[in-house]
Amino acid sequence: MIARDVPKLVELSRQTDLRVSFSLTTDREDVRRLYEPHCAALDERIAAIRLLRDNGIRTFATLAPLLPCEPEHLARAAL
Repeated sequence: MIARDVPKLVELSRQTDLRVSFSLTTDREDVRRLYEPHCAALDERIAAIRLLRDNGIRTFATLAPLLPCEPEHLARAAL
């Protein structure tokens, strides 16, 4: 949903020190659907991070709260 607001966020970032943070919780879709059914999948979150960064918005990701996952894969995806 944040992707739709990129133009507004770009404008806001010109007026203040804007930072957007994302939580990357799991790389397992079955776990995400169980614990975060209304949240975007990992690949969608990473795409949103790229979109914001490509538009000059300072963007951060945290691996938290860490749900059941393949930690090495999740960390590689985050990097």
